[in-house]
Amino acid sequence: MSTEHTHTADDLDQSERDRLCWQLRIAGHSYAEIAAEVGYAGPSGAYQAAQRAMSQTYHEPPDELRTLEAARLDQLEAVMMATVVDEAETAASRTKAVGMVLRIMERRTKLLGLDAPTRIQQDVTTWDTTSEQSERMQEIMAEMEAMMMVHKRLDMDTTHDEIMATIQRIEDELRETGGLSE
Repeated sequence: MSTEHTHTADDLDQSERDRLCWQLRIAGHSYAEIAAEVGYAGPSGAYQAAQRAMSQTYHEPPDELRTLEAARLDQLEAVMMATVVDEAETAASRTKAVGMVLRIMERRTKLLGLDAPTRIQQDVTTWDTTSEQSERMQEIMAEMEAMMMVHKRLDMDTTHDEIMATIQRIEDELRETGGLSE
């Protein structure tokens, strides 16, 4: 950090110092560096000032924050694109810049929701039943619940074969009444 830009408490009011701390933090400076730059005795003062400024930042509407982030991404992309097209740059640095541009573009796409939604195919099986079939299914379900309660009271486990036999009986009955097709 340059000492020629050091600000003292006399130069700025509290809200300006808070904003400056927040801007320096966004720029990637440590709280110790910010404290030295803005004139706090230690990092905790810079931290508290940055937190005050940050708390006001989050009161912005989400659309405005998205616009701000998109503008930042635009600036970063412009810097990286300059490297991509600069023939004086090495092939390695140009290649690295291309990767950065792609990552910036990817981030912008996510931020702004520009990707098409992922399509999901789902198969659904429906059964056409009459009220008579529905009533019979309700009876069978009640029988199964009663059977399970008896097994629980007797501390018995329903075996896999018993469950499969009951399911098979229900399917057979539904096929006979036309409620289940093959």
